[in-house]
Amino acid sequence: MQLKKNKIILGIFVLMILVLILWEIPIRKKIFFIDGSVHEIYWTRGVLSQVKNGHSLSFNPDGTLIADDHFKSGILHGNCTYYYDNGKLRGIVTYDAGKLMNILKYLDVNGHNLNFGDFSNGNGNLKLYYENGILEEEGQMKNGYRNGVWVYYLNPDNPLIKAFTTYNNGVDQYGLYLKWAF
Repeated sequence: MQLKKNKIILGIFVLMILVLILWEIPIRKKIFFIDGSVHEIYWTRGVLSQVKNGHSLSFNPDGTLIADDHFKSGILHGNCTYYYDNGKLRGIVTYDAGKLMNILKYLDVNGHNLNFGDFSNGNGNLKLYYENGILEEEGQMKNGYRNGVWVYYLNPDNPLIKAFTTYNNGVDQYGLYLKWAF
């Protein structure tokens, strides 16, 4: 009877150790498009976790790499590289605990440098562009977050169609509202 009890206790102990080991071991996971092609490959910490932790790659449906990110406990952290759907470099940025801190390179689809404003170390004016190099949105950044009024140019063919919203430390205060400027 005592021997059976000891085996059960030992079995439970071994199972607990296995669970702890598997809980923390880095695991590579894949997400697929409906056609079976790979959409995303990322690392988690543990078998059961879905939280990204480490390197992450995202692909478009034809298999072209569109994002090479780094995560820490599910939050963007470190240098991240982004590509257009044609595979050409779009930009390289740096995040610190989810906050956008620096833009190291920002290019249009033809490889020309884009003026992203005076943004540096998480602060300053930031401009973002459509793939064709037309201004898409602009606004102020503070400590890595959107702050103040942001302008969105909703139609790359008509920069007079705009929307505005106000952010406070990255949180949209009022919701996007439209202003048609003619």
